[in-house]
Amino acid sequence: MFVVILNQLGGLLVSVFPLFIVLFMVLRHGRKRVFEVKERLLPPAILTDPKWGEHGYLQLPGLKLHYVEKGDHKKPLMLMLHGFPEFWFSWRHQLLHFSKDYWCVAIDNRGYGDTEKPTGIDQYHLDKLAADVKHVIEALGQKKCILLGHDWGGAIGYYFAGKYPEMVDQYVVVNLPHPLSLARQLTKGWDQRLKSWYMLFFQCPIIPERLMRLGDMNSFDLMMKGIQIENRDQLCEAYKYTFRDPNAFQGPINYYRAASQLSVTHKPKLNDVPVFSVYGNQDAYLSISAFKGSRDFVQDFQECPIEGVSHWAMIEAPQQVNSAIESYLNNKRGKNI
Repeated sequence: MFVVILNQLGGLLVSVFPLFIVLFMVLRHGRKRVFEVKERLLPPAILTDPKWGEHGYLQLPGLKLHYVEKGDHKKPLMLMLHGFPEFWFSWRHQLLHFSKDYWCVAIDNRGYGDTEKPTGIDQYHLDKLAADVKHVIEALGQKKCILLGHDWGGAIGYYFAGKYPEMVDQYVVVNLPHPLSLARQLTKGWDQRLKSWYMLFFQCPIIPERLMRLGDMNSFDLMMKGIQIENRDQLCEAYKYTFRDPNAFQGPINYYRAASQLSVTHKPKLNDVPVFSVYGNQDAYLSISAFKGSRDFVQDFQECPIEGVSHWAMIEAPQQVNSAIESYLNNKRGKNI
């Protein structure tokens, strides 16, 4: 009973605390500075650089999806799924690196970037997100792929690989534990619960979307501040331009609402798909115990923790991430020859 009361109090605090943050910001910086979002009419140069690849669209059942591709179509397909709050651009270093050996395709997930943004929480059910991946592979004329996923893209990838194992040769997941390991850690104690506070806050209507836009989308400045990268200001502008629409955060936050409010039809067990888990060991949102526990739910599991790197490993340490993935895939390919 005491634990239930604590959980309820925790939910109340998570819902109310951000409002106090907003009030503090208004008192300190003024209403205009807090709520004003700069108009962005043209994309920053870093976003339109042709070296990243060619842009294209796929008409899937009920969804027009945007993607960026690089590499020879005759080579094995490497499909990349981004996380929250991101878009295809988060995989730019991997598009460059792996396109010599693979046909690399990084998509804007449903509700993100230049992909269509259907309304309604039910439109972001895991079954729909997994079906999008299936339809992308088929629309590209392929039967299977090497799948890469980060954060929410990692959750989609785990679910997809469990539901359609015949369509995945290997699954590489960056900074996302197996969902069943994450769920187990959430029941074990407060470490992962505290790290996951925002998931509870995102169940609130309207407020999370508004909070993400405060201070000219200062959420992206905070995100980039915690990453050791060059061209931080340019990268922030790339993300802010992509999320410039007033409703741009609604779909992405609906992922969390759907995950909490809607049941799934398939438990994401991976008995047939090899998994390679790469993660920064300084992830502020996910516990090391959750990462380590993933091996309990996957038969063929390997992991590569990267020292001193945050949640955004493939952005912050692209050379280390790329090298680890390349070694893993080459080893797997050598065994299959």
